[in-house]
Amino acid sequence: KAKQHQNVIVLEVRDDWTKVECYQSYQGWIPSQLLSKEEAKTPPPPPSRPAPKPASRSVKPLEKPVSPRKHEDSPPLPPEVTTLPIGQAEADSDPGASLRKEFQAVTFGLETLDSFLFDKCAGQGSFIQVDDKELGEAVKRRNYDADVILDARMFPDPDAQYLTQHSGMHYLIITRLCEHRNFPSWLRNAKTQFAKAYQRRRSELGKDEQTLKMTVAVYCRAGKHRSVAGAKILEHILSTEGFQILETAHLSYKRWGANMCKGSC
Repeated sequence: KAKQHQNVIVLEVRDDWTKVECYQSYQGWIPSQLLSKEEAKTPPPPPSRPAPKPASRSVKPLEKPVSPRKHEDSPPLPPEVTTLPIGQAEADSDPGASLRKEFQAVTFGLETLDSFLFDKCAGQGSFIQVDDKELGEAVKRRNYDADVILDARMFPDPDAQYLTQHSGMHYLIITRLCEHRNFPSWLRNAKTQFAKAYQRRRSELGKDEQTLKMTVAVYCRAGKHRSVAGAKILEHILSTEGFQILETAHLSYKRWGANMCKGSC
């Protein structure tokens, strides 16, 4: 810290502030008006290094405007979680550009949805392969018609034992899923399937219909961690694509257990 009547070395001047170096090579900024050209009683300290030159950097303009995050308390998502190719340009160029687009996510577990899937899994819900047609029929038994069915079992996380009492709505579970090595390929598959389903539903829409609802079912073994986190990520993406997000249907909610936070913490 510079003392009154002490010699200092001026390193840089910016407007009304001056960067100086004083005794024992301490550096800092002080108002320029505090400096005087009068000689001090003590000799100045030897310079420890030359004054740094300001680096010149060229700032490249952004090609696209950056949208602010919608939820300030949500964890930032990786670059892959930005857009979903759903034929937005084609839809907006139609006379029906005022079409209301709705999205609903449905989550469930292979071992916790109903007795049919439970018996089929036979305790192998983490590995067994079930045809999408059978899964669609299982979801339909709960009065939901899924346009896309996504498997979220590809995110094993053996180091997440301390999060087992939280549902997939917990921000740390969502973050760990986004940072998983399998997440980019999972999201690419989700984009591809959603784009095809959206175009199909768009072409089947009647002239007088003003609402297009897309339903995506995401499943894992128990239906409370990976499937729930995957659904929250899809809701985040599609909310930026102009979709109205409907309440998520967690079909295995009653099997989450009494000690689960269920998104309340």
